[in-house]
Amino acid sequence: MKKLISIISLLLITAIVFTGCTSGTSDSGSKILRTNNSSEPGSLDPALAQGTHESWILDHTFEGLFKKAEDGTVVPGMAESYTLADDQVTYTFTLRMILNGQMENL
Repeated sequence: MKKLISIISLLLITAIVFTGCTSGTSDSGSKILRTNNSSEPGSLDPALAQGTHESWILDHTFEGLFKKAEDGTVVPGMAESYTLADDQVTYTFTLRMILNGQMENL
């Protein structure tokens, strides 16, 4: 049994080492999001999405005005800043500028 565990451990370590030895990938310019949902999404329209299958894909495809940080605080997403009008109803958002092809790590 110890010999089998040693062989499996050696194979895993070898696989990990060779995984790190690959050459850098070239960026062809196309961006592909591959997901493994247990079922097909009903709609990818953010206004019509209802379930977790749609929500997971939409969360990774679109960014809202604000997003939640890892510590749970609300931080700006696409909104660079915002102001609240005197009527306490109207918000004015200044959107972050992202040049075509220059996506940030959102």
